[in-house]
Amino acid sequence: MSHLEQVEERDQIFPNSIFRAKGHDQNLQVARGKHLSSEKREVETSFTGKSSELSRSAPVSDGFHFHPVKSVSPKNYTTTFTEVAVGTDDKLPVYEVYYPHVSRKAPVVLDSPHSGRYYPADFGSAAPISKLRWGEDAYVDELILGGVESGAIVLYALFPRCYIDVNRFPNDIDMELVDGEWPEALAVSEKTKKGLGLLRKYVVPGVRVYQRKLSVAEVQFRLEHYYKAYHRELQRQLETTFQEFGTVFHIDFHSMKSKGNKMTPDMDGSRRPDMVVGNLRGKSAGPEFTAVVVDTLQDLGYRVSLNEPYAGAAILRMYGNPRQGRHSIQIEINRELYLDEKRVRKIPGKFERLRDDLSILFRRVCAWANAHRSPHSNQPGIRRVLSSDDISLFDDGGGFCDDSDTDWEKTPEQEDSESQLEEDGLEMD
Repeated sequence: MSHLEQVEERDQIFPNSIFRAKGHDQNLQVARGKHLSSEKREVETSFTGKSSELSRSAPVSDGFHFHPVKSVSPKNYTTTFTEVAVGTDDKLPVYEVYYPHVSRKAPVVLDSPHSGRYYPADFGSAAPISKLRWGEDAYVDELILGGVESGAIVLYALFPRCYIDVNRFPNDIDMELVDGEWPEALAVSEKTKKGLGLLRKYVVPGVRVYQRKLSVAEVQFRLEHYYKAYHRELQRQLETTFQEFGTVFHIDFHSMKSKGNKMTPDMDGSRRPDMVVGNLRGKSAGPEFTAVVVDTLQDLGYRVSLNEPYAGAAILRMYGNPRQGRHSIQIEINRELYLDEKRVRKIPGKFERLRDDLSILFRRVCAWANAHRSPHSNQPGIRRVLSSDDISLFDDGGGFCDDSDTDWEKTPEQEDSESQLEEDGLEMD
């Protein structure tokens, strides 16, 4: 293969297809991203099934966008997911986005920033793929795709977090991993000091990601072509949803080891809860939205913790501002619920059960969110209009904006909470 070496491939059948709404399949239109050659698209994902066709268009972004274009007679789809792929060049895709049918759309965005399993050729890691995968939030992308059926937009990264971590700030860099001087000021977190920064030092304690230093140019490339591309797309989905509905409810999905270790806040190795819901201690999401998520998970029989040991990280800080109607929550899923953690394999039966339970969560969240949209959401001119001072961290040209340009404005309470979160070790996934 000229662009991807397919290591392993497995078929997954979705009886309640992610492409169905109210019992109807939806044909999909694919907008191919610029980071993958067209002839190898089938290595990523392939869709089969009678009445399903792929309508392909020219590259338009850094990722793949899936749009429902019409409904057809109900049929199950078979979706082929690549377990892991290794690049033979540096042109791997960045993300995929799935859109719900317009008739079911809700002001809900789901994302999975750490489930990517396409490893760029320029990674240069010293660790084998089998161990690098311990750092993935493995298959969380598949677990949350059912949200599309309920009306949510679903976005997930395709590159691994060990390559670059989009749930860190771009200046949170461990310079022990970099050869040369960084041209901008740094803000190094405690997690980076433990090896879990923007550039990961250890997969797990004792397993180093690199036996070399990265050049400044390498890090800048990863920031420009992966980190910023993902954040531009996440922000685009959040802002578009906000402008349409007058509010947006965002859930940032992750998975966590079943027990803590020396690199985690709970170092004692005790058993963790089934789910950890984080909202930066109330700073990134309102109490009602938080309660809907927590109560639903508990109703489904899961042991749920709020903000411990994970309260949320950079993504929640960037995009959560409940006073503006922008609510962001993080959910950490205990891997023992669905995964053979050492072999990074789905556990048959358990995986499907968890996926179905999350689909129930998505239905309830989307129904609740539709009932709590802004009363002015259908009145153009009353919705918030972005000014030049409100522009995001990521400009359309792909570069980081000047200091005068910010992401969603942080409240004083949000600013004050960051130092406390850092002290408590609760800020980072």
